[in-house]
Amino acid sequence: MTKRIYSLTFAVLFLAQVACGQMPKGKAVAGPPAPTPTTFSTPEIDRAKLKTQAEEIGRAFISGDFEKVADLTYPGIVQMAGGRAQIVAFLKKSMKEMRAGGFDIVSVSVDEPTQVIKVDKRLFAVVPTTMRVKVPQGTFVGPSFYIGVSDDGGEKWTFVDGNGGANKQKLRALFPSAADKLELPQERPPVLDTGKPNV
Repeated sequence: MTKRIYSLTFAVLFLAQVACGQMPKGKAVAGPPAPTPTTFSTPEIDRAKLKTQAEEIGRAFISGDFEKVADLTYPGIVQMAGGRAQIVAFLKKSMKEMRAGGFDIVSVSVDEPTQVIKVDKRLFAVVPTTMRVKVPQGTFVGPSFYIGVSDDGGEKWTFVDGNGGANKQKLRALFPSAADKLELPQERPPVLDTGKPNV
């Protein structure tokens, strides 16, 4: 039961919900068509700016500022969810239900980006994260990641959340020209920290 709730908690963030059809349904939106030919490079960018913006979406989620979460979410995901108002309402409802069940997301920490690539004129980044979820038995600690997307050379980033399993197949629907070039972290199950020493 606890693991199922934890998985639901992780899935509350955008991509898994859209992919599994659990979010309010808007018009399905495919990613942009793959340009021909595709150019691919590893650019120099301000990684501190990328990490700061990734931290901003994590803080907004924890504080319940779902309007800001929606604004920092990749627009294609917001559109797939039925628009900004729909995604905000969904996240508010999901968080309320989760907390009523005794579960609460207490932190989302962001690590240094592990990959930044430029595909045609768009930047993509893989940013590892760690989420901590308080449950009656202790705290679940689980790794995940964001996919950052920038259309202006790294000044402004929006994000696709990897919680719930943003695998290559799902990413191909959003970013057909870039998905196979992204080096996603290996999926690992969350660990329960009970606060008691191991014996």
